[in-house]
Amino acid sequence: MTCAASKAHRSGHRDGVTWVKDWLRREGATAGALPPTLALRREAQDLRDSVDRRTSEADVRAYVAGLNEQLRKARAGLLDGPPVLLPPIDADKAVQGWRERRARKAS
Repeated sequence: MTCAASKAHRSGHRDGVTWVKDWLRREGATAGALPPTLALRREAQDLRDSVDRRTSEADVRAYVAGLNEQLRKARAGLLDGPPVLLPPIDADKAVQGWRERRARKAS
């Protein structure tokens, strides 16, 4: 541990990388695993691709509802990992984007 890292560790300062390393060690997880809140952030970032793999509007809405429930849990601190402050996903906008992209692909 570097002198600065050692000092930060003793003072209780923890950055995101330290938190992830501690979580991996504590949970016995592999290096490719992400804490639930970080995985959720990634899922929210990949929303468009995930939505585009859905085959119906109902499936898109169900996916967004499930994602929003996970986001709610993360904001409430019910999931392990760094804080997540992402807003809920607007299901109507997700469906609208899904429809528009499908129409472009079809034409």
